[in-house]
Amino acid sequence: MPSTIAAQLIACLERATDAFVLLDLEWRVVHANAALAALVERPWDAVQGMSLWTLFPGASERQREALVRAAGGGSHEELEELQAWQAPSGIWIEARVSASPAGVLLLLTDATGRRRAIAERAQIEEVLRASEEAHRFLTESVPVQVWTARPDGLLDHVNRQVVEYFDKTSEEMLAEGWQQVIHPADLPAVLERWGASLASGEPYEVEFRLRRADGEYRWHLGRARAMRDAGGAVVRWFGSNTDIDDQRRAVATYRFMIEASSVLAASLDYEITLASVARLVVPELADWCAVELVENGELRNVAVAHVDPGKVALARELSQRWPVDPNARTGAPNVARTGKAEMFSRIDDSLLVMVARDAEHLRVIRELGLTSSMSVPLRARDRTLGVLSLVAAEPGRHFGAEDLRVAEELARRCAMAIDNSMLLRQAQHAEQEMRVLNEDLERRVGERTIDVKRAKDRAEEAHARLKEVDTMKDEFLDALSYQLASPINAVIGYTELLLEGSDGSLREEQRRYVRRITASSRVLLSLVHDLLDMSRMSAGKFELEMTLVDPGALAREVLSGLEPLTEMQGLRVVSRISAALPEIAGDGQRIEQVIANVLNNAIQLTSSGGLIRLAVEEAGQMIRFEVQHTGVSLSPVDLERIFRRFTHLGGAWLGLSIAQRVVEAHGGKMGVEANPGGGNTFWFTIPAASPDSLGLD
Repeated sequence: MPSTIAAQLIACLERATDAFVLLDLEWRVVHANAALAALVERPWDAVQGMSLWTLFPGASERQREALVRAAGGGSHEELEELQAWQAPSGIWIEARVSASPAGVLLLLTDATGRRRAIAERAQIEEVLRASEEAHRFLTESVPVQVWTARPDGLLDHVNRQVVEYFDKTSEEMLAEGWQQVIHPADLPAVLERWGASLASGEPYEVEFRLRRADGEYRWHLGRARAMRDAGGAVVRWFGSNTDIDDQRRAVATYRFMIEASSVLAASLDYEITLASVARLVVPELADWCAVELVENGELRNVAVAHVDPGKVALARELSQRWPVDPNARTGAPNVARTGKAEMFSRIDDSLLVMVARDAEHLRVIRELGLTSSMSVPLRARDRTLGVLSLVAAEPGRHFGAEDLRVAEELARRCAMAIDNSMLLRQAQHAEQEMRVLNEDLERRVGERTIDVKRAKDRAEEAHARLKEVDTMKDEFLDALSYQLASPINAVIGYTELLLEGSDGSLREEQRRYVRRITASSRVLLSLVHDLLDMSRMSAGKFELEMTLVDPGALAREVLSGLEPLTEMQGLRVVSRISAALPEIAGDGQRIEQVIANVLNNAIQLTSSGGLIRLAVEEAGQMIRFEVQHTGVSLSPVDLERIFRRFTHLGGAWLGLSIAQRVVEAHGGKMGVEANPGGGNTFWFTIPAASPDSLGLD
């Protein structure tokens, strides 16, 4: 009979929620509570006398050995090996064992929740580890500099691209930070922007120059965003530095070329324009710019510019005390002599020592702080007109192949401007001489009527000079036309690409501006074609390419192309184009050019708010094109002069003269009348096509 204490103990064990089992030394059940019966899913009375291993067939051999070892040592410790012990009911249990000479006592507790928590934690840790590895792989693979910083802004990680760009270890970069490699001129703005982001937590974005391991500074776009915790506090900054140097240089070069072209076209005095270009170059392309022209076999300096005006005086002193050797194998004399560009990407002290004349000369050129230089020829029509020299004097600034290409393009445009100015001066000089000769001829005829023979001889001489001048003018116009057509076509091509959305869609306002640029460029191109036609007419090489043409379609196409110009000038345009017009046999491109010239002339003669009317209709065997516009009427004298070459009356200049020649070449007529109520009416006719118009049966 159990004692009272034993009975009380057994009663307590029966009411316990954890499973208890008392085993003999053979690991057979002597007594177990109801919780154990539920755990093994057997009736309570059926458990008595059963082997523990039969009750828990899921226990591994290793777990059995652990139980035996614990019982043999009399240990009460929790065994780690038993945490994965699963009962027949599917519940995971933990076992505590207590042994005595009489038997073994086991306490089995439910560990399912703990095991699940451990498994979930392991899964989370695995996901975090994989995420960390993926993040590290990504930051090491992207072709930009990636970095992270603590909430206070101090760097705590940089990727491989940072290490390779600066040729520093990660530890060095984390210790030194960015201030040592940011261009001094950009550092204040960077610190101000970074400080503002650290204070507010707002995204950080700034453009600045970073010094590469070789000493060259390149523009970068720096960006960073803050990662916040659940409470909104910044826990880390994630940032990147993207190299935008090539993109920035390309945009700057494009803008520079546009501005340079405007400067070159601003004056016919090429020395003034070259001085303006030199000032424009500094500091956009270089720290120092010099332009020299070839005169009588020698170079004459016409323009010098430097970022530091004091250095210009130093340069002049240098050229006066140590004049450049015209037979030098390097520099501007060599470029002028050979017509080939020359570049020194890096100017080190050994090169200065080699070119110095003496110690004082070496001291002065060292003061200039030269780091890189290039000289390119100014060439036009296979002649070298001069030399454009560019010098870098800023630490870390060195010229490369792209800089040389830009300098050569600038030199080409400068040379074209110089050559055109010289040709125009020659033409003007010849024209002035012709005018003087004509005036002298008239005076002599009036004063010396008896000397007819002498006057005739002088007239023939003047005629010869006039013919020579005319030939020179035609050559000039022919050369100028071909040189102008190429960049104008390029402008039209690029504006059409913009309208097609090749570089992203445009806003409607932007599209309107681009259409105006296209329309204006087409007007310029029409003028170039007029110049070419005039040159061909003078040389007797003007020919028509005859095809069957729809006159109404031509008129509509020209109206559509000029719409941006009429819109820009605030003009109203109405058209009356008859339906089912007969075709005309002619050169479609030149007839379109005639329509455009007449309309463009009307546009230029009409004030803002005025009206332009275009009519195309059948008139007997002819197709009549008529353009009326409001505004001031031309005087009778002007009506007689307007179709003469080089007549400028408000809008008319060269186009109407060429247009009349084209119309007459098609067998038509062209004229103009002043409107009674103001304005003028321009008209021309082209014969309608007949079966034999194109040589058809």
